[in-house]
Amino acid sequence: MTVTAAADRLVAVCPDAARVRAGLPFDASSREVERAVLVHALHCPACRPAADQHRQEQAERIARLAEETQRESARAAVPVLETAAKIIEASGFHRAYLWDTRQHATGTPLEFCRVDIAGALAIALHGSPAYAYTPQVRAVEQLLVDRIDAPSLAAWYARPGIGQQAAVDLLRATAHHHR
Repeated sequence: MTVTAAADRLVAVCPDAARVRAGLPFDASSREVERAVLVHALHCPACRPAADQHRQEQAERIARLAEETQRESARAAVPVLETAAKIIEASGFHRAYLWDTRQHATGTPLEFCRVDIAGALAIALHGSPAYAYTPQVRAVEQLLVDRIDAPSLAAWYARPGIGQQAAVDLLRATAHHHR
C-alpha cells in the first residue's frame, strides 16, 4: 500500500482525519501527510482499527522484504561457498587458525597455506585469509553455522573426526541448500 493510500483509507473512515489532512500545507509531502494522519489515528477510536491494519500490513511487508533479502544474500553466497571448498581441497584444511602459521613461516604465501573455513571464505571473497573478520565473511560463515549443531565453526572443528572432508562437505552442502 502506498503512503497516500494509507492516509486515504484513514480519511475515508474519519472526518477528523480528513480535517487533519486538509489542514496541512498544500505542498506537504506524502510522508508528512501519512505521519500527520497516523499520529491523529493513535488517539482516534474511529481511525485506530484502520491504522492498526495499516501498521500490520507494513510489518508484514517489511518481514517479506527481509526474507527476500536474506534469500538473495544466501544465493549470492553460493559461488563463495563453492570457491572456499575448492580452496580447502587445493591447499588443505587447518583447524587451529585462519591459516597455517608454520607453513606461512616457511615461505608459503598466505593464500596458499592450509586454511580453516573462515580463512577459505576470506580468500574467496578478498584474496587473503587475513581478511576473515569482514561483514561479508561473517554473513557467509553464519549460513554455515546455521547448518551445524555447534555454536560456532571453532566449536565444530574441536569435535573428533572433523577434518578436511567434513569441512568441504559442509561448504558444498550449504551451497547446494541455498541454490
